[in-house]
Amino acid sequence: MKTKTFLFLALLVVFFSCRKDTSNSNAANNQITKEESGRLVFESYEDFYTLIDDIDNGKKDITTSFPSLLQIIESSAKLEDESKVSHQIEDLKNFNFPISYLKVLNSKGEVKIGNEIIWYHDGKKYFIPVSDEYKIDIMKSSPETITKFCRAGANIIDVDIKNLSVNTSDRHYFPFGDALSAIYQHEFNQVYPPNGGPRKYVHEIRTYFDGYWIGNGVFIWNTRISLIIKMEWKGRKGWKPAGETRDVMVSLNGNAAVNNPGQGGYEIGPVIQKNASLQVNSDYYVPLAKFNGSGELPWNASWALDLWGTIYQHVVGDIPQNEWYNTGTYSSPLW
Repeated sequence: MKTKTFLFLALLVVFFSCRKDTSNSNAANNQITKEESGRLVFESYEDFYTLIDDIDNGKKDITTSFPSLLQIIESSAKLEDESKVSHQIEDLKNFNFPISYLKVLNSKGEVKIGNEIIWYHDGKKYFIPVSDEYKIDIMKSSPETITKFCRAGANIIDVDIKNLSVNTSDRHYFPFGDALSAIYQHEFNQVYPPNGGPRKYVHEIRTYFDGYWIGNGVFIWNTRISLIIKMEWKGRKGWKPAGETRDVMVSLNGNAAVNNPGQGGYEIGPVIQKNASLQVNSDYYVPLAKFNGSGELPWNASWALDLWGTIYQHVVGDIPQNEWYNTGTYSSPLW
């Protein structure tokens, strides 16, 4: 079996140390969220990450009185003229947040946790004291003046395996999660529903990294590896997310392990057993594994992934010839 390795962190550098209220009740799961100044509010990081995990695992969902970052990004994807998408939204799209973060963050990439306002910008997570909220716009205009921040996200970059110091061509390296593996893409012409045209299914593996500081200055971090099942349509300026309803099925087994974990443990994984059959009309996220750690990571910390089984997609009502079974075996895995 070939093991695909995703280098999610070359070296973690811990940088400088890390009113109107409304309540919103989600009747479907009794999830209550607090809002303040157009942001969701959490008393602690434990509360924040508990909700993030519950959304990722399908246990809970939330709605807000203000547009979430997910809603804004989905709306921007429908624009044929990409020049109309704001620089702020383009910046936040580059983080490639998991679906849970997209639902929790506001359109500015903000959330309030404890006595800090969290702001995501340009590949970094900034921690702004609530006491400085009155000048937050000034601070944002000069982010280099914000002294508490860390790296975050999963920015897509091109990876040239020949330029990396590795001993085997079997490895895909993801520095700090700053790339993804989208080696499985299937283009077709959608016949039904009408006005379909060029479409493609995409199956990709993506890593994500995030963290924060606790009171004694220790850096707490988590990294996750996920499968994203997508469909895109071809516009005049490239491929964009498609919204047709499609049948999706996953039947997957494998292992996703951190090869040099240091201090920490798995919240999800490392053994993978995923089975689902459903209909979706947007990107479908499948959490494969999540590791929680603390302190600095070794330079060569990485995800090692073996994944086999079947991923299936088909637009509801389209011709049978356009369905796609993406299959790998134990001896010849997908990744």
